[in-house]
Amino acid sequence: MKPPGKWISGLEPGMPAVRGARRVLRARLGAVEALLVEAADSGRPKAVHRLRVAARRAAAALDAFDDCLDDRVARRVRKRLRRIRRVAGRARDCDVHRRILADLRARAATARQSALRWLDERLGAERKQMRRALAALHERYSRKTLRRRHRRLLETLNEPSFGRGDGRAARDDGQTLRQAARRVMAARLADVRGAAEADLGQADNLHTLRLRIKDLRYALEVFRPCWERATWDRWFTLFEDLQVRLGAVNDARSVLARLEQYVAAGAPAGVGALVRRYRALVQRRRRAFLQHWQAVRRAGLFVELRAQIERDSGPGAAATLPADQAGTPDPLPALQAVAPVWNGEYQNGSPDGAGRTALARVGAIDVGTNSIRLIIAEALEGGSYRVLDDEKEVTRLGRGLHDTGAMDADSIRLSTLAIARMKSIAEGYGVRALRVVGTSAVREASNAHVLLELVRQRTGLQIDTISGQQEARLAFRSAARAFDLSSVNAAVMDVGGGSTEVVFSTGDLIDRAYTMPLGAVRLTERFGGPSGAAGARYDDLRRAIRKTLRRAIGRAPLPPQVLIGTGGTLTTLGSLCLHAELGAAAEGLFAGSVQGRQVKRAEVRHALDLLRQMPLRERSHVPGLSPDRADIIIAGLAIVEGVMEHLGVNRLLVHEGGIRDGLLLSMVEDLRAGGRREGQLDPLGSIRRFAHACGYEHRHSRHVADLCLQIFDQLAARYPAQAQTRFAARHRMLLEAGAIVHDVGYLINYAEHHKHSYHLVVHADLAGLASREVEVIANLARYHRLAEPKRRHPNFARLTDQDRDLVRWLSAILRVADGLDRTHRQAVASVALRWDDQRRPSTPPAPVTFVVQADSEPAVDIWGSSRKAGLFRKVFGIDVRYEWAGPPAIAPQPGAPAADEAPAGADERSRDAAPAPPALPEVTVIAGRRGRRAVGR
Repeated sequence: MKPPGKWISGLEPGMPAVRGARRVLRARLGAVEALLVEAADSGRPKAVHRLRVAARRAAAALDAFDDCLDDRVARRVRKRLRRIRRVAGRARDCDVHRRILADLRARAATARQSALRWLDERLGAERKQMRRALAALHERYSRKTLRRRHRRLLETLNEPSFGRGDGRAARDDGQTLRQAARRVMAARLADVRGAAEADLGQADNLHTLRLRIKDLRYALEVFRPCWERATWDRWFTLFEDLQVRLGAVNDARSVLARLEQYVAAGAPAGVGALVRRYRALVQRRRRAFLQHWQAVRRAGLFVELRAQIERDSGPGAAATLPADQAGTPDPLPALQAVAPVWNGEYQNGSPDGAGRTALARVGAIDVGTNSIRLIIAEALEGGSYRVLDDEKEVTRLGRGLHDTGAMDADSIRLSTLAIARMKSIAEGYGVRALRVVGTSAVREASNAHVLLELVRQRTGLQIDTISGQQEARLAFRSAARAFDLSSVNAAVMDVGGGSTEVVFSTGDLIDRAYTMPLGAVRLTERFGGPSGAAGARYDDLRRAIRKTLRRAIGRAPLPPQVLIGTGGTLTTLGSLCLHAELGAAAEGLFAGSVQGRQVKRAEVRHALDLLRQMPLRERSHVPGLSPDRADIIIAGLAIVEGVMEHLGVNRLLVHEGGIRDGLLLSMVEDLRAGGRREGQLDPLGSIRRFAHACGYEHRHSRHVADLCLQIFDQLAARYPAQAQTRFAARHRMLLEAGAIVHDVGYLINYAEHHKHSYHLVVHADLAGLASREVEVIANLARYHRLAEPKRRHPNFARLTDQDRDLVRWLSAILRVADGLDRTHRQAVASVALRWDDQRRPSTPPAPVTFVVQADSEPAVDIWGSSRKAGLFRKVFGIDVRYEWAGPPAIAPQPGAPAADEAPAGADERSRDAAPAPPALPEVTVIAGRRGRRAVGR
């Protein structure tokens, strides 16, 4: 019969605690009986490990139901379990250490092979001794003997009271399993608190904390039915993660202790070198755990668990929390960490070291072609954040996508489970906003709807499929936050599993963004898998990359002064170069950051040449290269080299951020805005800030915007039937925004600055504006000069029919207004539109006359506007003429609206009542159907 695992069936929260204890103890002790026989007979490492865990679970169950057991009988059972656990634990350590040394031998230089072989022989001899010890233990505690003694323990549960004579109260026969869960969980939480009070910089204290957390997790396993499923998933995931992290520290520490013991006994010289390395490894893993532990404590999860215990235990619970916890706001005291994340104190939340107050916790899940990654952070005032947790799982959604056009069914299942686990982790941190985005594989797969629906059913989360352009903007946003790009022309490339994005920027603003079907997973599958891409088809791979780059990017708009690379391929490249530089000193131990590391193109070429010569199995053991990425690294590095070659760049900087970081930054910005919707934000404020960042001509742009609004308002008064279609208030705002940013392209170059303006605007982060509105504004800037909107222009063709019509007639207004400040002197103070309504129905539409007011004759400005009035004539179907009405009127009386507040000519009755303008100048420029001509007077 197969021994039970973690879960015990047949438990109900309302059942009597004694009945539940009998079922739990029978299962837990029965598992020890079965696994002792299996481990002693087979000696397999897996069976030994399961025996060790089963003995600890059984001991935890004894502790959980201590009040229901006879002390004397329970003490004897605990003693037997302790002996079994110790023997199995020593055997398990031998197995773990041999596996670690085997990995070292696969990567070690020839000079160290003799020392590692000596260690393996010693460990093999000790493992044989442990197997003999297990056999002796089984001979002493046969299954029949253990079953008889365990049966005696269970019989004590039937006694109504124990009469201990030690002053301890007898059990309460009316107590339910739910109430027992509350009592036990509160006690285990207090144990964790006690362990955390010690200096965790000491190895023994950290080991004690590990044991207390393990007991807490085992108690959760016992009382699983007493918790809601969602609550249980959150807490069990948290404690399992903590136990795994502490287990990594403990394994490294136990290896170090064994090596030190061998050195003291006269081991070969090579063992001494391993001692130094493992001593450093223990310190690094300990620091990493303490940083994570600080984040968990700051998250308030244990406080929430304490409240959950009281809330979920049901009414009428007899037990209470231990007296020493009464009134304690936080069951975990301040920790003496080796490397704390921050050194501040709690003030109105969780500030960082600079005293900034935390707003909320946010999380982002990036569903990529190769892997799924979660990042959890705490948003801080000022737009920054502090990372609390980072999780990654390789699911290979892009497997087979190139050949079939669909995602693999197993990959979809694994990805759904991974997202569900990540959601549980995020809930455990109290994340306020969690966003899930899908990239290349989700965009392109024909069965993407299957993944979206499974995730929605399993987790309730909606995957937001983002475009390649959005990916590029997020990657750039992350890089711009990490590096100062304000004074350089830069390029940012993000190499993913299914696509590569390249962004060109000037002055910290995006100029162009390109997305290409070049991904590490995609190209590996397309060119014969790991072996083909690295061997026979490698040249085809490189040619395909060059051809795609030439077709997508062509000649770079501006030669980049710095190239920044993001994505798993780039961080792996940085790690490979760092290990190559450090040599044997980093072998198997390096776990640091490669943020900001500079990599030369020659290093990329060297890494490619080196890895291509290795078979896949050998490649997976290269220091700095994760085995999960070994099969796709050749294609990834070939993309990196191809981009550097195409852009003529010899160096790049590695950036560890990327799409997730960009997502978090945008979510933090939303929190700072108070969660307001787009329409509630100040779009013109963000437009002005963007224009200011581009160094725009403030006076010219503001004046052109004022003239645009004057013309718009008079057209709206002329065509009242179109007030809700063409002349809506939102369209007026878009026209003003387009006028403000129409010349921001000067930041790049005067030549074709209207096109540069389009690219800068379309990639800008403009709060309060929908994406289609940003496209409209960018097109207004694009068409303020030279060519008129045409369907063959890709930027114009992407718009909907409604938005194309909007761009045409708003551009017509902007072109006329921009021409009226051709001299950039703001000479034209105002403009009034005058229609000749004295015409017969059969005659053509009367021309409209732009009556301009200026202190002196604005001949150049009128000339400039008349040259650009063709689109206005086409859109509105009327001729355009110009007149100079002399200088503007005297300043208005107090209480009257200012000129820039009430556009001239907006009210026809006011115009009719106004005094007659001065005499016209000698020359008036008229632009009509037959062209421009000068009319003398």
